[in-house]
Amino acid sequence: MVKISENEFDRQLEILETQFLCCKPIEQIDWMDTLHPDNMSLVYQSKLISRTLNSAEFKCRKTKLSHRLRFLRHIIDALERQNADIEDSLYEIYTSLLQNSDNEKDFCKIFKLIAFHTSICLPHSDEIIKHGSTGFFTWEASCALSEWALGNVDKFRGKKILELGCGTGLCGFVIHRTCEPEHICLTDGNQMVYDELIKTRSINYGDRPVNGLDVQLLDWYKINESPLVDSFIPDVIIAADIIYDNTLFGPLSQTIQTFFDKSKNCKLYMACTVRNEDTINEFLSILDVMKFQRSEEEPVPPTHIYYNNTTPIKIFSFVK
Repeated sequence: MVKISENEFDRQLEILETQFLCCKPIEQIDWMDTLHPDNMSLVYQSKLISRTLNSAEFKCRKTKLSHRLRFLRHIIDALERQNADIEDSLYEIYTSLLQNSDNEKDFCKIFKLIAFHTSICLPHSDEIIKHGSTGFFTWEASCALSEWALGNVDKFRGKKILELGCGTGLCGFVIHRTCEPEHICLTDGNQMVYDELIKTRSINYGDRPVNGLDVQLLDWYKINESPLVDSFIPDVIIAADIIYDNTLFGPLSQTIQTFFDKSKNCKLYMACTVRNEDTINEFLSILDVMKFQRSEEEPVPPTHIYYNNTTPIKIFSFVK
């Protein structure tokens, strides 16, 4: 590592900021040259803190206390090992954080998409199952499908898009913000998840009506009773991590078929975390019997959205 220019420091700092805001584990953060002793003047230390812990975007949300503490502790430890002068504010912020009593079960992650000049804030829970639903947790498959969408913008531009089982809504919000769809409708079948989605939409867009974006409650078990079937005819259906429970395969496959029946040229893109090959194959065989044609897409490495890509994830496309 060597001393870098101010412009290069700012560029690296922007990348570091995106990793910090989405709560990327400290041990996985790429610090690049930012903590090199020649690059950690008091001025640069202040700039680093202003872009991360003191970021206006970050401070206005309930963010994860332990993440802030570990992030700042890593910086302080690095500076102390280098016998560098340390900005007083670093110790002041750290002391203040130690006195915080946040139980941090619920917090926000902010996904800053540098290349697209936008960011998305998602309320998040570390409880895998909350209120009987897995929809309050942002799963890796949703991140992977979002990243894939950012690498395949043309597949969504100008399209009417339906998301099934959207959970926290990451993929749907990402596509709406970056891919210029004609319209996107985010759906989930859990009332509490739906209520949280409405709050998330308000966090990211305010309380005004949002052009080209809708959030709907959709119960797969009652698909034939849903007014959405007649009011929204999608060109594209997306879904991430929704085939982990084979008791849902019947109503889910029927929901997919129902929308395909309404849309002659519809396409389905589905991201699946490979926890159990047999479970995935069971669902794929159901779609095979229903005469869906399947292709496996090449995942896009994390570039805009940081997530644990060591977890095996498959992305499939389906047509009829």
